[in-house]
Amino acid sequence: MVAKHILIPYDGSSAADKAFDTALEMTLKDRAKLSVISWIPSQSYTVGYTLLKEKKLQSKIKNLVDKANKVNVKFQADYFRYGGISAMSPPTETIPELIVSYANDHQVDLIVIGSRGLKGLKKKLFGSVSEEVSQKAECQVLIVK
Repeated sequence: MVAKHILIPYDGSSAADKAFDTALEMTLKDRAKLSVISWIPSQSYTVGYTLLKEKKLQSKIKNLVDKANKVNVKFQADYFRYGGISAMSPPTETIPELIVSYANDHQVDLIVIGSRGLKGLKKKLFGSVSEEVSQKAECQVLIVK
């Protein structure tokens, strides 16, 4: 399959870095459009934590831009704020729903997403974003380990 528009959901993890590298190779091969989306809680018990997370994520995305520029690839990066941590206002959309919604709204035909490899209790408690995206997405999904 030749992808025309590749989406990378990026959370700053090493799994997301591997997914970006894979998508960058595919972009070069297929001459596809590349988009990166990231999300930051809009509220938290500690505002400092949210700001630190946002700065760290922006720094990591700048590194992705530098990496892509070295091979003459440009991409669009979008940030989303979502519900955050608050018992009073639970998120209206989950992260997998945000990813699938973005893919549908932007005619993405391939999502390349990293897998953190959660197992056992952690997987039961937190779920698997990549697994849920692969089940709900209308386009193809490549999960990179």
